[in-house]
Amino acid sequence: EAGGNGIALEKNFDVTVTQSYIEIHLFWAGKGTCCIPEQGDYGPLISAISVSPGFKVKSSSNKTGMIVGIVAGVTSVSLLLLVFAFYMKRKSSKHGEDDDIVGIEPKVKTYTYAELKTATADFNSSNFLGEGGFGPVYK
Repeated sequence: EAGGNGIALEKNFDVTVTQSYIEIHLFWAGKGTCCIPEQGDYGPLISAISVSPGFKVKSSSNKTGMIVGIVAGVTSVSLLLLVFAFYMKRKSSKHGEDDDIVGIEPKVKTYTYAELKTATADFNSSNFLGEGGFGPVYK
């Protein structure tokens, strides 16, 4: 049909598009072979198929939704980073305050049995004050 090798053959067809799909069926109509063919035994060759609509295609993409999504994502990530930075700064400042307070803690004095025996005059009953939750209390 093309009239020789290297000559383009262009055919235009009007087709029906249903549900945003177009189906193209190709049927082998030449001699062709199933193995390496000898010279002259070639079937038809289709090197390109081009589909162009005869009407204006309405764009269905909505850029507003994409912009809102990107802005919301960037805002959320920024807010999370800000909260994390605030938390880390507060945590590090609290740690410094704890180091300052360590020296202010009350010191607990422990006494040996010998010191207690001397201070209470060998646990003399005249130094007895009363009974506590852990036993007798002496002056």
